[in-house]
Amino acid sequence: MLAVPIAILLATAPVSSSSAQPENPSAEVAPPVAPSPPPHGLELGAGLGYSLPMGPLGVASEGLGTHISNLETAAVPLSLEAGYLFSGWLFVGGTLSWGPAVAPNNPGPCRGAAVSCFDQDIQALAVARLYFEPRARTTGWLGVAVGWEAATFATSVGGTTRTATYTGPVMADLRLGFEVRSRPVAIAPYLGVALGEYVTRGVDPSSPPVPVWIATALHEWITLGIRGTYGPL
Repeated sequence: MLAVPIAILLATAPVSSSSAQPENPSAEVAPPVAPSPPPHGLELGAGLGYSLPMGPLGVASEGLGTHISNLETAAVPLSLEAGYLFSGWLFVGGTLSWGPAVAPNNPGPCRGAAVSCFDQDIQALAVARLYFEPRARTTGWLGVAVGWEAATFATSVGGTTRTATYTGPVMADLRLGFEVRSRPVAIAPYLGVALGEYVTRGVDPSSPPVPVWIATALHEWITLGIRGTYGPL
């Protein structure tokens, strides 16, 4: 009589886990994939902008109260850039830009068939940029730069050219923009505001032919531009 219940219990008893076989013995757990390191290395770039001037050449008491906007409507800076990108989020480097001027709305001293003018602005800047999302395809950035500026205003009358050159520090060039990346190429439009002062003035021809120190006055450049970069290399 006891044989039947014992047989039923043996038939329905679970198989020991030690003797159970895995459903897929060859299956392995994949190791976690480590995130790729942020890009870093040498980066080269070029830019194009449209800059509106504000403020005077110097102080009015020295006869330098003329506003830059009366001499040129705008400048079109072309720039070259080189630097190093650290861990994808910090760029440190330098830029050199040359910007020919757009003729003023009011020609002023440049009026007349026998009169021609040519103005230009050159800036050499040390630059630092902070990227908000180093690994993102599209990211915002904030840039700051300081450096030196040289502005030239040349007037030719009847074959005789008189050139006035003003130089001074760029005390702060602040830029805010965003960048679209497809490594190693990136495109970045931006808006910038630069503050500077001219501290010397040289006139050619003049006597003596050396620049003189002038009383300073603050001027600004408001720039809408676009940069293209290649790198890191």
